[in-house]
Amino acid sequence: TLLGVFSRLYVPQLLITGTADAAVLLAPGSAIAGPAGQLLAAPVAAGAIAAFLATSSGLLVSFAGALATDVLPGRVRDFRLAAVI
Repeated sequence: TLLGVFSRLYVPQLLITGTADAAVLLAPGSAIAGPAGQLLAAPVAAGAIAAFLATSSGLLVSFAGALATDVLPGRVRDFRLAAVI
């Protein structure tokens, strides 16, 4: 993909050290030096954190729904209880 090409161009040391997962965060800062690169890397990092939080929130709601319908009697109050658990 395009991210792999940019990573090999701007941060080739990640392949040697085995930390290729950090390429998403390090490539923007390496492509543009100085504060502009850091400003470009900040929204990328914020997007990764937002994606993690959205995924974990969706899993929590899914788990609470399954718990409320399969284990508890199935009222709305039980869904709220399952979400707290």
